[in-house]
Amino acid sequence: MRRLKNRKQKRSDVGFLTNIKLKNKQMKYTLLLLILLTGCHSYKSLKLKVKNPTEYVFNLNTKVIKNKLINVFSRNGDSRYNCYKGMDLIIYKKDTIFNGIPDTIKRKFPKNSIFLYNDGARKLTSSMYYKKNRKLRYYASFLIILDSLDKQKTKVKIKTIFPEVVVGNTLLPTLPHFVRMEKTKRVKPSTVEEYELLMHIGKILKVDSMPPIHYPVGYEKLKEPKEEF
Repeated sequence: MRRLKNRKQKRSDVGFLTNIKLKNKQMKYTLLLLILLTGCHSYKSLKLKVKNPTEYVFNLNTKVIKNKLINVFSRNGDSRYNCYKGMDLIIYKKDTIFNGIPDTIKRKFPKNSIFLYNDGARKLTSSMYYKKNRKLRYYASFLIILDSLDKQKTKVKIKTIFPEVVVGNTLLPTLPHFVRMEKTKRVKPSTVEEYELLMHIGKILKVDSMPPIHYPVGYEKLKEPKEEF
């Protein structure tokens, strides 16, 4: 009788230990899945010791600057500067493209402003954010604000709209095209992309006395994003 009880006890102990092992395995797999779902979308940021200016005063008339920028940023403008990084030029608030922009932002658009709109088809490269030693793809649109200080002085300010980085793709394909969609994260403007645009405007206006740009520490060591097909 005692032997029978001992055998039953041993079987019970073995079953109990087996259940613990199974639960431990399940926990490990669950933890691994969570790491895959969350960890793969993590990213890092470089340190920018000196912030770049996001505005600059040009010794030119506001109307002259606006007309020149509209000319070279338009698709029919000067081919040397045609469409900054593939963005669309918007100069009217009533343009249908503005429908996706909240009214709170739209109301802040001054009269003398030019909007470089990124419809998502064009990805920039982030100067600040990276993952696995590679720069991240970057989405952003830019509002160029022209503020007339006097007849021959204009302050040009760059405001970044909806800056995001691409941190990965969805785990499973989604409808309607049944592809893995991009996962993006909203980030703070770095001042690098803003000043790059200011320097580009300076080049258009033939101004070569602008201060040099500051890039984050370690920027030159990062690889470019992988080519997309």
